[in-house]
Amino acid sequence: MKNKTLFYLLITAIILFSVFARFIPHFPNFAPMGALALFAIAFYKRSTWAVAITALVWWASDFYLNNFVYHLNDSLVFFTQFQAFTLLSILAIVALGKLLFKKITIAKALLGGVAASLIFFIISNFGVWLQGTMYPMTFNGLVTCYQMAIPFYKATFASDLIFTTVFFGLMFLVQAKISEEKQITLAQ
Repeated sequence: MKNKTLFYLLITAIILFSVFARFIPHFPNFAPMGALALFAIAFYKRSTWAVAITALVWWASDFYLNNFVYHLNDSLVFFTQFQAFTLLSILAIVALGKLLFKKITIAKALLGGVAASLIFFIISNFGVWLQGTMYPMTFNGLVTCYQMAIPFYKATFASDLIFTTVFFGLMFLVQAKISEEKQITLAQ
């Protein structure tokens, strides 16, 4: 029972950290969202939980930021056009994690972090271009959109690698402690 409590406390702490990390000052796109999606699919048995938790964290933090920090509108903004592409990114990252994490290893977690940032970059910037307000709706406009997003990608890439390493590293430590305690119990 104690081991399960430790496991769930760590998961809860990572989820809460992911929400609050978006509210503290940080570089644009330096957030643990891709890492959270990977972590959720790795340690929840059901894909629906991984999608729901990540989407809820992302939506709740966007809701707060859009309404109380950026003040996008005079009335409450529940959803923006862009959030559909965020959800699509979450679904793609969770699908990747589902394929990748048949067995969870450090190498696969790091590969997932690299891929998560690339998935978000491709989908989110396609969404920016598709909105048609910042770039012309031409192939050159699409290329320009991706080129202009490269500085943001660097922050996404760094954050996904850092937070994936931290989240999975903490879970590996907890699992090692649980295994160690079981061995001590069995030895006594």
